[in-house]
Amino acid sequence: MNATNLIIITSLLLLLSCQPKAENQIDDYTVKYFSKQDDAEMTVLKGEKFPLIEFINPRHILALDDHLVIVENELNNIFYLYRQDTKEFVRSFGVNAMGPGEIFMASRPHIGIDRGDFWTYDATGRSINKYNIYNDTSKLAILQIRQRESFSGATSFLPISDSVFMTQDMSDEHKFVQINIGQNQREKYGNWNDMDPSADLPLTVLFTIYQGSEGASRDGRYFGICGSISDFIEILDKETGKIVSIRGPANEYPDFDVDDSRGWVSAEFRGAPVIKYRSIYLGENSVFGLYSGATNKESIENQKSYVFEFDFQGNLLSEYLLDYAVLSFSIDEKTKTIFGISHDEDRNLVAFQYE
Repeated sequence: MNATNLIIITSLLLLLSCQPKAENQIDDYTVKYFSKQDDAEMTVLKGEKFPLIEFINPRHILALDDHLVIVENELNNIFYLYRQDTKEFVRSFGVNAMGPGEIFMASRPHIGIDRGDFWTYDATGRSINKYNIYNDTSKLAILQIRQRESFSGATSFLPISDSVFMTQDMSDEHKFVQINIGQNQREKYGNWNDMDPSADLPLTVLFTIYQGSEGASRDGRYFGICGSISDFIEILDKETGKIVSIRGPANEYPDFDVDDSRGWVSAEFRGAPVIKYRSIYLGENSVFGLYSGATNKESIENQKSYVFEFDFQGNLLSEYLLDYAVLSFSIDEKTKTIFGISHDEDRNLVAFQYE
């Protein structure tokens, strides 16, 4: 790393560590800070683990229309469908291959527009895929869109319609990029430089240190991003174009070096990174963030996770301590149930009731 990069990184980390725990307002961008309670002061949710046997190594989960969709990226079917109340197995679908309507690996699924629809992105096969839990006539995707050059940098797709998606794009400095596939149109919201306007880092570095997961409210008004290496949640209100940025609970950024040895500039983390937010869920009136605060090794050993609930203005509403480490989660607000994939040596479904 050359002297210029060293000065940049040192200045960035110093500035971030000195940021006040206050609310900052910049035009349509509001930053709010929070810190969590001690574990002993939190509401503890006791989980119930279910010994489902149809899959081997689950990775994602989605609560959808009184059902659960569990995702497994192994050499068999991708999706496993269960009734939410009885945990009865319904069927498996999603052909693991590279042909038409098939996918190789499913990312976190997102609820679609019509009843029973959900979408998933296959980064290996470079396709966006729609399925419906009530379609029992085929295991293939009912709609598959191949990723084109015009949006080749997109790494996530939140459905607004069958041809319009909210994405994150590695080639774009904006946080939220809405694309219309049929018309090659784009609408853009927020800017990664808003995270720290004083830092001057390449886009590829910003995208690396702010990488994470995403979600959308079912009515299509709110969209969210959470950081897996840096602890933040960004909430876009698409009606107003305003973004609320929630920083915390630790408000820490990873130690990294700027590396250009591969032919492009990226961030190389020092040591095993502490995982911050694993995913978010945008509900009817609030946002839930699944937080780890540990390395993957520590997570399995410690067996605990956190769920923080915020309103859409970024105000902290609830703090929950889960007695299982959770790798992925989804929520049924009607039954007030948090469903998760346990992060342990025997991954399976785990459920928590909250108030």
